[in-house]
Amino acid sequence: MTKSEFLEKLKSGLHGLPDKELKSSLEYYGEMIDERIESGLSEEDAVAQLGDPETVAREILLDLPLPTLIKQNYKRKSPWTAWEIVLLVLGSPLWLSLGLTAVALVFTLYALLWVVVAVLWTVDIAVGVAGLAGFLSAFPLLLSSFPNALFNFGLGILCAGVAVVGFFGCLALTKLFYKLSIRILKQIKSMIIRRNQRDE
Repeated sequence: MTKSEFLEKLKSGLHGLPDKELKSSLEYYGEMIDERIESGLSEEDAVAQLGDPETVAREILLDLPLPTLIKQNYKRKSPWTAWEIVLLVLGSPLWLSLGLTAVALVFTLYALLWVVVAVLWTVDIAVGVAGLAGFLSAFPLLLSSFPNALFNFGLGILCAGVAVVGFFGCLALTKLFYKLSIRILKQIKSMIIRRNQRDE
């Protein structure tokens, strides 16, 4: 495949992308091909290293912010007719309330995941502070009540150990939820891209 064929297929795969971003993507991949040719590869090999233009276009679309992708894929292709406007207005109490409820439900579930993570971090920090307090309160008690000092020191060690283990657990859970969020976002973007490709 030649450079011009690759860029033409890439342009076709990015149909509907805003002009600025389309031009930027085509220039970027054109320069990549040119750099590989300058380093000694043939035009066909340089293009082959980039992969399939449809796959490249899909990756570019997946990297777009969700609002841009939605705006790109849900443009009206024809003006509204009078009947569509009437039906839209008459049905708005139903579709608007259902749509807002669905959005609120999804947002609430997503926020709930991060609230759980925030609560676990808060508990871990509180246990760590309790461990530090146990250490510090043991020293004044050394002279007056050695058993109490020993108890506070032991409690401080226990809380510090739990806080350290909890730190790694909270860190792992945060990373997991972050990766899950990215995966869900990519799935939503993939559904939008597939829908747009079917419509074309």
